[in-house]
Amino acid sequence: MTEALVVRTEGLTKAYGQRVALTDLCLEIGAGEVFGYLGPNGAGKTTTLRLLAGMLRPTSGRAHVLGYDAWRDSVEVHREMGYLSGEPALYDRLTGREHAAYLGFLRHHVTHDRVEELSVRLDLDLDRPARELSKGNKQKLALVLAMMSTPTLLVLDEPTGGLDPIAQQEFHQILREHTDGGGSVLLSSHVLSEVQRVADRVGVLRLGRLVAVERLDELRSKSLHHVQAQFGEPMALDAFSDVPGLVDLSISDQTMTCSAPQSALDQLLKRVGEHQVVDFECFEASSRKPSSPTTAVVATMLRSVLLKTVRDQRRSLLAWAVSILLLVMMYGAFWPSIRDQPSMNDYLTNLPEALRSLFTMSGADISTPTGYVQIELLSFIGPIVVILYAVSAGNAAVAGEEDRHTMDLLLANPISRTRLVLDKVVRWSSASC
Repeated sequence: MTEALVVRTEGLTKAYGQRVALTDLCLEIGAGEVFGYLGPNGAGKTTTLRLLAGMLRPTSGRAHVLGYDAWRDSVEVHREMGYLSGEPALYDRLTGREHAAYLGFLRHHVTHDRVEELSVRLDLDLDRPARELSKGNKQKLALVLAMMSTPTLLVLDEPTGGLDPIAQQEFHQILREHTDGGGSVLLSSHVLSEVQRVADRVGVLRLGRLVAVERLDELRSKSLHHVQAQFGEPMALDAFSDVPGLVDLSISDQTMTCSAPQSALDQLLKRVGEHQVVDFECFEASSRKPSSPTTAVVATMLRSVLLKTVRDQRRSLLAWAVSILLLVMMYGAFWPSIRDQPSMNDYLTNLPEALRSLFTMSGADISTPTGYVQIELLSFIGPIVVILYAVSAGNAAVAGEEDRHTMDLLLANPISRTRLVLDKVVRWSSASC
């Protein structure tokens, strides 16, 4: 069974400072399976998906996707994964076709025919800039970008948001074709009715903990339906109180409201039918629960990331400082033995006056140990300053991607964070030259 698993997590936990978003998640998803991930907003669904996609480092525990460690081997994972974020961001000026070409270049094995097929089935115009697309069409484009490489695993965060019913139906058909071909799907939602149209199994997440994993038919029998009936005459509470399984039963004059599991619907409908019904409404309960992150949580998260980065790089920073100190000491120690060499005298004599003025900032003669150390240090530090400036420019470009929320769009492809920064550095250097 283990060999057939596409996703396997062991004690997966993620904390942002003092706030724990996910606790001790143990989850297994098999090949050819559509796994629905249910929970209210803020339950930890998006955190789970981002951990599996290698976009977050777990605080503790492990996540294996397609046999790889989700964080350490994220580039290999992305080669076989299609990822859709909960709030997909696009490049406003690029058309859908240009998006597919750009991200297809990063993935290396995307065919034009596949992109065209998906766009036709979802009724998407690929020749319009993203800024001109409606919310639903932006969602369609994000789905095309996630599925265009025919990945082994699709990880989709609330994929049907903004889609019209026809597009939803076609999307569900595409998912079924994907699993029939041996692929797997992990999709999150807060609405059971959306998941039960396509999922084989469902996991329920609440307050960062996985509270249940069941097959869909078992979960459906336990799910609650909100029922509201309006009658032609006043009703008494005891008219429905003996129906087993009803929750939150209340009657106000001529209106009855309650929540009922699937097993109680038949008897409830028969009891309602014994009276004159003016209006009747029955719909499946949503697991939506409003939640919004606070500024304090975001600040805590950023502070935690910064401190962790400094801790992780403390040895490298110490090594740099010690290396520069040793270099200064070495130059000072060897200066007496090399100052009278003809080549050094020629070097100092032929140095342009402008450079002499630049390097003798303290007013000392450049032929002195102090001046020599200054020139050697500046010749050593100068290239480093240029490199650091280029890397800073690359980091600023990456920060721009984060501000536009397009970072997930890039990192969902088989490209490491290091390569992304270097690519931005090269682009900045080319533009500067």
